[in-house]
Amino acid sequence: MKHLLIILISILLLSSSPLFGQDTGVLFLREVNDNWGWFEDGDEDKYRKYVGYIKNGFPHGQGTMTYDVGNNYVGEWKDGLKNGQGTFTFPNGEKYVGEWENDYMNGQGTYTWSSGNKYLGEWKDGKKHGHGTYIFSDGDKYEG
Repeated sequence: MKHLLIILISILLLSSSPLFGQDTGVLFLREVNDNWGWFEDGDEDKYRKYVGYIKNGFPHGQGTMTYDVGNNYVGEWKDGLKNGQGTFTFPNGEKYVGEWENDYMNGQGTYTWSSGNKYLGEWKDGKKHGHGTYIFSDGDKYEG
């Protein structure tokens, strides 16, 4: 009886989990007939490749996008868009670590340039917005 109760509780917990109903897999973001979409097939040397949780044919949950030009995003997704916490890395070493909303840097985040300069602060629609701090590679700071 005790084992049956544990099994029932486990089933209830799993069915209420945000990952229930989601699969993991691979999707490619590519253009077909002038429209961008997510597809299960594609050439990773030509298209953006997503590996992670998928819901209704879209990235949804934790996943990684590798871009054909060398960029990389690791983080949260919602309905096929970067949404939540994530890290975007560029081939030249520049990096953004922070919050995303609807595919844009939004909220708190840190952008580090290959020179070593950093901006820590607020972002809105992919642009620095509101209060932030620049930290230069020589240690100087500017707040505003």
